[in-house]
Amino acid sequence: MAQGPPRRTRLNRPATFPVVGELSVGLSVAELVVVSFDIDGTMEFGDPPGPVPAAVARELVARGYVVGVASDWPRSQQQPLWSRHGIEPRFVGGKHHLHEVKAAFPDATRYIHVGDTDVDEHYAVLAGFEFLRVDDLELPVVAETIDDPVDRA
Repeated sequence: MAQGPPRRTRLNRPATFPVVGELSVGLSVAELVVVSFDIDGTMEFGDPPGPVPAAVARELVARGYVVGVASDWPRSQQQPLWSRHGIEPRFVGGKHHLHEVKAAFPDATRYIHVGDTDVDEHYAVLAGFEFLRVDDLELPVVAETIDDPVDRA
């Protein structure tokens, strides 16, 4: 597939949230779900470790979800970290760029950010994502915990 020029922001700067790969085959556009994970305090491989196992992200990818990372880590360190755990995130970047993720996947039916801090919640809500605070998730965290569309409010 031919790629056009790089995406640009409204200030005509290159988009800061790279999106990689094609849409997953498992879901139709009507069912497309975007899930973003923080790292530290959220994922088992964070510092500090969080309650979400890498297997949860792998399972969501297998279900056809668009899975990525929005963290405070430098982008150059996020992709290799996730790759070491068998996950190729579809997007990587700072949580303050979640609005760009939403713009990159305008046909998704749900946008979810999983994190552990008020800062995670702030940027998730600001970008129009549902926010799942890891402290509120039932343990052990499994894919259904993230996948469950039940209103958590």
